[in-house]
Amino acid sequence: ISYRHGKISVLLNGKKAWTSKVRMGQSQGRGLNFRLKDLYSQNIRCTFSNFKLGQTATGNSTLIDPQRKTLMLTVPRLKRLNPPGQIVCATNGDMLRGDLLALDGQSIRFRANQEDQRFPRGVVESIVWLHAEHLAKPNRKSDDANAQAEPIVNTKNENDEQERGQQQVQILMSGNRRMTARLHAWKDDVLSGQSTTLGHCKVPLDQIYELRMGSYAEEATDVPYADWVAKLAPEPKMETGGAGGSSEMLFGDSSPLIGTTPKSFTAKMIDGEKVTLSSLEGRVVVLDFWATWCSPCVQALPGIIKTVNAYPEDEVAFLAINQREGAETVRQFMSARNLEFPVALDSGEIGKQLSLESLPLTILIDTQGKVAFVKIGTGQNDEANLKAAIDQLLTGEISSQPEPPKPKEPTGDL
Repeated sequence: ISYRHGKISVLLNGKKAWTSKVRMGQSQGRGLNFRLKDLYSQNIRCTFSNFKLGQTATGNSTLIDPQRKTLMLTVPRLKRLNPPGQIVCATNGDMLRGDLLALDGQSIRFRANQEDQRFPRGVVESIVWLHAEHLAKPNRKSDDANAQAEPIVNTKNENDEQERGQQQVQILMSGNRRMTARLHAWKDDVLSGQSTTLGHCKVPLDQIYELRMGSYAEEATDVPYADWVAKLAPEPKMETGGAGGSSEMLFGDSSPLIGTTPKSFTAKMIDGEKVTLSSLEGRVVVLDFWATWCSPCVQALPGIIKTVNAYPEDEVAFLAINQREGAETVRQFMSARNLEFPVALDSGEIGKQLSLESLPLTILIDTQGKVAFVKIGTGQNDEANLKAAIDQLLTGEISSQPEPPKPKEPTGDL
């Protein structure tokens, strides 16, 4: 089956069996029917059901990188109660997670990384609604108590009368677009209705190739991006051991990264300079992935900075890789806490390369350029264990295990 110059052709064993003109938009979602009487002199009917031409709203076809998709769908745990609402997919494959603020015929206004941005409609291929309400885990006991105390009220309002008799439909449009709305009117070659998400909408009839009504309007299984379900980042793993004979016990948890040589990357620093990972080879490299909104990151940073600063710069290099925040946000954070340390700004590409799933994440790379230790989250004796890990990479000797903190005697009134 081939499509070219507005015509679709069916060839069987190299012989043309059927050809017809196809108008874009009208044929999408419908079946193609033809007979083979011209080829085999038999009146055999053939049907291709649910036929669709592979055109998106912008005329381009974009393949989504699975790892990038997984990263976009993984919501930081601290964003559980206020998760992002949408993902914008660009025609070149880029994606941005945040909240849709406004949408018109010319542009899209989108809030991401605490900044309002505006994009031309032509560069946006699709907008995916995350529906991440399930990420917030309610207090069942509290909710049940509130439910018992809640009086039964009459929820009927004047809008019920207006919606009575209006049909709920799923509108399928050319360019692999669709929306669910309650129909208001069908007039002047325009279908108008009310969408729960988008509000009042008008769709030209020449863009519509199918209307789905009844239960199928809300229970369709072929909805694009139906498998784009947001999930919370995994719980940080607390360290269970101290300095020991293996990378799992000395500093951090086991990771498939350990023993591998990461591909060199170029990091843009907060001052505008650029640093490549390969330029740091020959030194122990401490990479700390963090964000200003990440409370464990903020708590751990001063200890990491203090530990690393105790070594000469030509022996240990430190790079704090901020995740998806603007330079001004980071500068204000550092100024408020009187901190000075090398910060790289990452839009997500470096984190993706090093399998970042949750914050904080600390990676130690040895003098040969191989990953030696990977630590997710925070734990007791972090400063001492980090020092022991760096010492081992510099000297090959394991430092003595720090003593666990002694329990404090209770003081004050009991």
